[in-house]
Amino acid sequence: MMQDAFSALYQRAAQQTFDQSLWFVDENYDVANRPLMINVTDAITNRIDIADYLAEHCTVNLSDYDCASYADHSIDAVYLRVPKSKALLNHMVRESLRVLKPNGRLICVGFNDEGIKNTFKKIEKAIGELIEQELLGKGLRIAEFSVTAVNAAAIEDRGYQNTLNVANDLGLTIVGKAGVYGAEKIDAGSAWLCDVMLENLSTLPNAVLDLGCGNGLIALRLAQHFLATHYVATDNNVTAVEMCRLNFAKNGVQGEVILADCGQTLADRSFEMIVCNPPFHQGFDTSEALTLKFLASIERLLTRKGQAWLVMNRFLKVEHLIKGTGLQLTKIDENHQFKILKLNR
Repeated sequence: MMQDAFSALYQRAAQQTFDQSLWFVDENYDVANRPLMINVTDAITNRIDIADYLAEHCTVNLSDYDCASYADHSIDAVYLRVPKSKALLNHMVRESLRVLKPNGRLICVGFNDEGIKNTFKKIEKAIGELIEQELLGKGLRIAEFSVTAVNAAAIEDRGYQNTLNVANDLGLTIVGKAGVYGAEKIDAGSAWLCDVMLENLSTLPNAVLDLGCGNGLIALRLAQHFLATHYVATDNNVTAVEMCRLNFAKNGVQGEVILADCGQTLADRSFEMIVCNPPFHQGFDTSEALTLKFLASIERLLTRKGQAWLVMNRFLKVEHLIKGTGLQLTKIDENHQFKILKLNR
């Protein structure tokens, strides 16, 4: 279902010709499946893997959805697949209203269970005219709007560009942002992984890799107890990397934060220890392929005698996936929600 929405946008774009068109692209676009390319001149995304894929076909703005480079009333058409974050959705729609020319088109797609019908109603109030709405099957809907009477106030500004203070009792100063997991509260899985590691380990190696770091919570927590360790954190999300860098600086963590697709740019390095709270969602859907991608990176980056500590949702059946790698599995702990796994070469 993940690619159905983008396929619908592709089919619509293939029927249209605009001098300047812009495509908002988020994590719902799975480049692993080599998806169809949409007919646009510009795309904006905060994912480096998506940016690398799209760069072969159009101009790409890799940023935290910073639209400042697009002038007011400069775009003929915007293509938008509804993202998971409502704050991000509102940001995208409000920026679309700003950059679209008079009578410019906004083409929006999403599923019923994502609240797409309500989204369409709000956009119609904000933009002026609904030209067409179509149910494509399996709850997927697409709509095309025309800029005739802009009322940006109809789309609430939910402060997507603002950082959020993440309340905690860990003695840490943590900021987050909409669209990054754990933006408003401490991620329970990552916190529990750290607790279990602190109970089981008295030392850490000289360098530890946090793979898929998000806002950096795991490294922040470990650094409270293992000051001499150098922490390397990496994520494919520009927004997450920005938050992690801020949090390292705010808490005096010695380390480096790297924008990379599942550690791809670390090919010449290896680590005695890797920590990871791997994502199991690709956009709105769960993805076994994403889990396999993280396991492959762990196997590639782990030293011969190294160990990787992972926290995963209890319901995820990953054991059979690990058997297909060269990694050895030990289940360290489990509770009603999560399980802690240790992997060795």
